[in-house]
Amino acid sequence: MGMIKTFFAKKMVAKGKQKRPMPIELLEQRHSDLSVENFNDSSYFNGRSFDGSSFVVRMAFRNSGKKEWWFKLHLPKKGRFELTDLRGSYGEQFQQGNLQYKCIHIGKKWQILYDGPLEDEAGKARQAKIDLTFEAVNNIVDFKQVKPATIIHQSIAAASWDKAFFKKLKEISKQHYEQAGFLKGTIEIDGELTRVDWHSVRDHSFGVRKWGNWKRHIWIGGLLTDKRAFNISGISYDFLGELQAGFLQNDNKTIGLKSSLLMSEISSKALIPKTFAVPFTLHDGTTKTMHVKIVDAFMFEMDDNYQIFEGLAEYELDGVKGLGVTEFGFNPKFYPTIKQVMGQVL
Repeated sequence: MGMIKTFFAKKMVAKGKQKRPMPIELLEQRHSDLSVENFNDSSYFNGRSFDGSSFVVRMAFRNSGKKEWWFKLHLPKKGRFELTDLRGSYGEQFQQGNLQYKCIHIGKKWQILYDGPLEDEAGKARQAKIDLTFEAVNNIVDFKQVKPATIIHQSIAAASWDKAFFKKLKEISKQHYEQAGFLKGTIEIDGELTRVDWHSVRDHSFGVRKWGNWKRHIWIGGLLTDKRAFNISGISYDFLGELQAGFLQNDNKTIGLKSSLLMSEISSKALIPKTFAVPFTLHDGTTKTMHVKIVDAFMFEMDDNYQIFEGLAEYELDGVKGLGVTEFGFNPKFYPTIKQVMGQVL
């Protein structure tokens, strides 16, 4: 029975990989499907500099659940700022209230605009004006076009198959793509202007997303100073064991992740380690090790039943430095809350 399930699991994974990629003009649009429960269109940008400044912004467009966004900013010597109350309805394409992403050139350039209040560390309202431009250094990476990690069909084969399982399995087939580049522009706080020039990764996904079904995840993504982009990811659900995905990209040549360290191995000494190394193997047979150092973090809570530690990270691969985000997520039904383990990290 095990060999038969493995055979069909491989077929399912292969079928899930689209032979024809979705046109980039369609990928770059906001998506909605009112007929699908828990449909979520999520679009994210981060910004990181070796000077310690950091930024993350995310908008999610949902057909159920609470309104969802992230907007947190750290400027050394000026402080930390957060958008705590995003008012206003959904606008055209990627807009919630006075926060907006504008596509300037499909697959290459986006603008992030915000004009309104932010809250500082003391809880005081500060007037802000944000004008940032993301410009890609490589093509987008469509995960449906990247050769899958070996562990995916193994985890599906190991699960108990019934009608409820296959219904939940739709959650792992969402469309997801990423792109690395640079995020530059101006941030004005109470009339004081700061110019930023950040390493950046953007992410867009759409499909079923129900936070309460997630058990834990890790997302290691960034851009090296030689302009190689990378991703090493893992996720497990309350109905399915660990899945992995990822890639290494250089000059638009993308090689998929074959295998990597398990999340339990990364967290063998601490649930969220401050420094760690991740050996990984690519589908071309190359084996490398990503060195990770978390220097700061932002925290987010999703639907009151999932918590995310947005680790602001420095990387080293093949002796080359890089910047990005190492994100840990946990369902408090299965793991300690992030507040309980914060002392291990920062």
